[in-house]
This record gives sequence, C-alpha cells and structure tokens, in this order.
Amino acid sequence: MTYNFDPDRWYENQRRVLDAKRERGELTMLVSVVGERLRYLGYAPASDVYERPVTTHDLTLNLRVAPQWRLKMSGRNLFDATQRDFQDGAEVSRREIGRSASVAVSYGS
Repeated sequence: MTYNFDPDRWYENQRRVLDAKRERGELTMLVSVVGERLRYLGYAPASDVYERPVTTHDLTLNLRVAPQWRLKMSGRNLFDATQRDFQDGAEVSRREIGRSASVAVSYGS
C-alpha cells in the first residue's frame, strides 16, 4: 500500500478552512473535566482530603459583524460548577468557582 501525501493539497485545504472561519465566524464549546485528586495529605490519625470531580463548560462566539469589524463574546463556567473537598466521606471544604463573561469589539484585520 502506498501512502500519497500531497503537502500542497493539504495546505490549500487548510487555508480554505481558515478563510471560511475568518469570513463567517466560529462558535467554540469547551468542556473541562477534572477527576478526583488529592488535595491535602492527611497526618495520622486524619485521612487524606480529596477534591471531588468537577466539570466546567466554556463558550466562545467570534463573529464578523461588518467588514473590518469583529465581535467576540465568551462565557466561562456556564453552569456554575462548585469544587468540593471530602475527608472520610464528609465534606470539609467548598469553593464557588463563579461564572464570568466578556465582550470584545475589534477593528482591523
């Protein structure tokens, strides 16, 4: 079996994808999942403290609203996930991560 990779053809296809994104805009959804992990090492007789798994969702919208004008809107931790720590099955700490949002307008390129 012969592998025929044509770098010029690949480059041209990649260029078309980037041009399309620049013309129309793009929407990106990021899901971040962090599993259970050690937060503090316990000293006898106390046991270790572990962070429970947490999932966050981020969204970014990047649009071309007029020639030379772009609008970018983004939101982080959309569902307001909470980080919780447990020791021996009991919750010992809770941290509110909080939500955030931003809007940016740019001119040029």
